[in-house]
Amino acid sequence: MGRRSGKARRYFVSSKDCPAALPAPETAQDVRKALGQVMSDLMSRRLDARTASSMAYVGNVMLKAIELSDLEQRMEKLEELISNSDGVGDPRRQTSRHEQPQTTNPAR
Repeated sequence: MGRRSGKARRYFVSSKDCPAALPAPETAQDVRKALGQVMSDLMSRRLDARTASSMAYVGNVMLKAIELSDLEQRMEKLEELISNSDGVGDPRRQTSRHEQPQTTNPAR
């Protein structure tokens, strides 16, 4: 009975019902849209649960990779700003407007 019952519940996706290929997501919004499409395809039985689960896992990994990439880019920009600032914004390196930088006089 188990084998026949399993065959009765099994469904096959024909080539005409096969979901369209998703473009590779590059942003968190793209991943969100792709996962929404996967969810829709799963509910309409155009995609089996195992494939949908795998795609959800990969989507989660991609979200984390995108997040890390964004953080790396932000840190690079901040490091570049700090290295190019030449002390601007650093209270230890600023002089008052009324103070003149001290120079040594070699003539003395």
